[in-house]
Amino acid sequence: MPKPKTAAQIRRMFGLAKPLGCAKEDIEDLAFDVTNGRTSSLAELTFAEANGVIVRLGGEAFADNYIPRRTQNHHKQVAGIPTIASAAHLQYLDDIWFTAPHRTAEGLASICRRTIKADRPRTAQECNKIVEAVKRMNRAAATDAAIASTAPAARRLA
Repeated sequence: MPKPKTAAQIRRMFGLAKPLGCAKEDIEDLAFDVTNGRTSSLAELTFAEANGVIVRLGGEAFADNYIPRRTQNHHKQVAGIPTIASAAHLQYLDDIWFTAPHRTAEGLASICRRTIKADRPRTAQECNKIVEAVKRMNRAAATDAAIASTAPAARRLA
């Protein structure tokens, strides 16, 4: 039994067809042509036939052995291979660090050196350590600010 098409393939077909001004009926006509008259239904396409429609629309065919990135990362984690910190993760670290106006890049580098013995996190695990440390610092700063704002009112009542 042939491998069925994926939802991602259908999304790619419509994504490629939209700039060309093609409607669903046009894609179905193309599917009829690619399948040599077997079907015009997008739901009945096989993986290879859906790839054929995608290529005809000017796109790049899906790999037959596609493994989702999440699964690939899980396999690496199980094997003990460290995952490199992503740009988005490092940006998140910068975003939460610079929420306080007095913080500097040198301060972040100093915390990194004390915690992970490097100026910047290299792996996702290192980045997680620093992110959690910064979150704790932010919570402590918020608590201190809340106490400081209520302290004068408490003194007035006494």
